[in-house]
Amino acid sequence: MSRVDGDAPADNPPYPIEGWLRDAAPAAQASVWWTGLEAMAAVHRVDWHTLDVDFTSAGARYLVGLDEQLDYYERYLTETAQGRPQPTVEAGMAWLRAHQPAEVTTELCWGDARLGNILFDRYQAAAVLDWERVCLGDPGSRTWPGSSTSTGTTPRRSASRG
Repeated sequence: MSRVDGDAPADNPPYPIEGWLRDAAPAAQASVWWTGLEAMAAVHRVDWHTLDVDFTSAGARYLVGLDEQLDYYERYLTETAQGRPQPTVEAGMAWLRAHQPAEVTTELCWGDARLGNILFDRYQAAAVLDWERVCLGDPGSRTWPGSSTSTGTTPRRSASRG
């Protein structure tokens, strides 16, 4: 792996309000947007079967499908509720189970895909960061705006990529 220098759009204050991306020319902003989307799509195109990782072993935290993801959430709810009824969450879980999509693809999912987790060098995506949510599943179900709880304010980061 080699070191990758670059700038990540800040979360606090939010990058649309203040910072290097807000101050950039419209063409540079468009480059950040499009190369960021291309970086996310590239993650989903990786053939996870060729990676030297074991996503499917017993006890693996990298969930394979929606059923496994819902099972994980239900175990978490059971543990944290400590026997107290949670009717709203329980109704939501039942609805999710009853309304699963008929067909999904299984691909490598970044899990925290957002501009703040991409390093940009001269307004081009240079590296993707923050992999603790990586999993196998339908990429459409794992990439939503605002999915991170990060509040980091350091716009300059470095990362390694292989």
